[in-house]
Amino acid sequence: MPAEVMSLPGGSDGMKDIRFHGPERGAAVLRIIAVSAAAVALVLVAAAYILSGPNGTLSGARTRAGNLFSYYVLGNPPHFYWLDVEMNGKELRLSTKDVLEITYRDEFVFRGLSTDDLTGRNVTVDAEGLGTGNDLHVLLKGIGLVDRILVSEIGGLERKTVSDYRIRIRYGDADIAHIPIRVAITPQDWLRFARSSEKQSVQIESLKQAIALNRTDVGVRKMLAGIYLRSNRLDEAAAQYAEILQLKPGDRGAMADLATAYMRKKQYDRALPLWQDLVRTAPKDASIHANLGVAYGGLGEWEKAIESYKSAMRLSPDNQAIRFRLGEAFEKTGRTEKALEQYSIVIQKEPGDEQVMAALAGAFLRMKRYDDAIRWFREIVKKQPKNASAYANLGFAFGAKGQTKEEMEAYKKSLSLDPKNAVARYNLGTALEKAKRYSEAAEEYREVLKARPDDTDALQRLADMALRLKQYDTAVKLYEKIAKIQPSRPTAYASLGYAYGELKKYKPSAEAYEKALRLGSKDPQIHQNLAFAYEKLGRVKDAIGEYEKMTALQPSVEILGNLASHYVREKQYDKAVKAYSKMIEMQPKKAAGYSGLAYVYGLKGDTDHQIQSYRQALRYDPEDDVAHLGLGEAYEKKQMYAEALKAYSTAYELNPDSTKAARKIPQMKIRMLQEKHKEAGEGGKP
Repeated sequence: MPAEVMSLPGGSDGMKDIRFHGPERGAAVLRIIAVSAAAVALVLVAAAYILSGPNGTLSGARTRAGNLFSYYVLGNPPHFYWLDVEMNGKELRLSTKDVLEITYRDEFVFRGLSTDDLTGRNVTVDAEGLGTGNDLHVLLKGIGLVDRILVSEIGGLERKTVSDYRIRIRYGDADIAHIPIRVAITPQDWLRFARSSEKQSVQIESLKQAIALNRTDVGVRKMLAGIYLRSNRLDEAAAQYAEILQLKPGDRGAMADLATAYMRKKQYDRALPLWQDLVRTAPKDASIHANLGVAYGGLGEWEKAIESYKSAMRLSPDNQAIRFRLGEAFEKTGRTEKALEQYSIVIQKEPGDEQVMAALAGAFLRMKRYDDAIRWFREIVKKQPKNASAYANLGFAFGAKGQTKEEMEAYKKSLSLDPKNAVARYNLGTALEKAKRYSEAAEEYREVLKARPDDTDALQRLADMALRLKQYDTAVKLYEKIAKIQPSRPTAYASLGYAYGELKKYKPSAEAYEKALRLGSKDPQIHQNLAFAYEKLGRVKDAIGEYEKMTALQPSVEILGNLASHYVREKQYDKAVKAYSKMIEMQPKKAAGYSGLAYVYGLKGDTDHQIQSYRQALRYDPEDDVAHLGLGEAYEKKQMYAEALKAYSTAYELNPDSTKAARKIPQMKIRMLQEKHKEAGEGGKP
């Protein structure tokens, strides 16, 4: 069924005007006006926003319009235009073409920003190194970023430079723009940072950075040099003080500190002229005079050191530290009594000063005033019961007095506190030797050698003990080790020669003695021992040469006797006569020289001198049966049979075991009868 068509009344075309009547008509009009006004306003705002484009130009407006369309219609990220900043009470507007320049003094707030997001709800601002995510309307301080950069520069954080920081404009989680931040770092920043840190490494690096920015800043250099000096980084300290003196010649503080650095390095020759200059510029400064004394002392110029210390004492008579130094200088010049005077004054003023007590004890020890030394070392160990060195010195003093028991106790106490003290252990070994506790002594020496394998003194002690115990093989090994360690030590070769000799190894014995003499030994005993070795090797002429050398160095009756006997064997009778004559000069009232001389005269056929010499020998030793026998033989040669019989008879009375005397007695009687008959026959009648 077709729809019913309704015709509207009015009009030639059948259309009628719509008309409102009454209140309804007025409300409609108002709505239309309001909507129109809103639309116009929106258009005007949009137009104003668009026309206020990034650069205020028509092209900027077109860019803004396009960006709005891109953001609102297409859904792309918004564009950033500017950031409003209030900095130190002044307003700034920053775009991506700008840079925010700050110092540690600056404070600033991000007041607002312009983007395509007209609501601004999804856009945030983050100042790198300062912010926490969204820094809008948050007070930010430049000092925070400055300090962050300073820490980064010295390795405390991920390393970044002053150009690595920026303001990040973010839409959601994505960056849409960046504004660089330029941070001004000054020497004062580094200085402030150095002062704020308790870490020495941070202080040093901060000050170095400050100097790099201002190389002429003497104050900063002094701070750095002072840290180096206190931490014993002396080369670096000296370098800084040298730079300071280049920048500020004559700076007394820098000169004194540089001189101090040199002295700690023991470069007294470099410190000395600085102290001398300071004395000239500040002649009434006692500390400078005292330090000049230390420099002189370091160079071994102790007399000048004493004069400097005396000058310091005149300026500061109550300075006990300087007085103590003066005492030390007196000791260095051998004036120990004067040193004791100074130490005594100091100890009266400062009775508990342990350094002074140690100096007093040491001085008494060196002066061999052992009772006084013991008294002071005992005072020291009372105050310092763990002072191993004091106990060791106490042991030495007891040992010097012959108090071996107390000596050993002191050394043992010292070693209980310091087991690695090789000197105390060695001295304990010698004390045990004195007490004839040889096995214990040897053990201490072996302990010394564990710590110091090349300690030749301990090796020597062990070797000497091996000799005493007739452990010659052990002695040889030890002496050979000593000789290897100290190849120019003649005593090692001399002892080695003796040990080989006791083993009857005469060839290496002789070689060792020869080496000792080549190294300059002046010990006459070596010549004697070498001569003995030569004898055993059949090298008689060489043996004679050694005895002759020994006689020239240190003549003795024994050596002269040995030399004379060798001369006899070699039939050098004149030399033998001289040797025995020398013996008689040395011992004119001893029979041995005369007996030997008589024997040589007999070999020479000089019977008269032989008889004379035997008579002299018997004058000083009438009980010598051998001399009586020799005299009898001399008389027999001279056919003085009665005298010979008397001499033989005396020899037999003194030694009934003398078969020669027993045989000669009847022979002389027969000879006497023969002589008597001969005389009677010659004198009788025919």
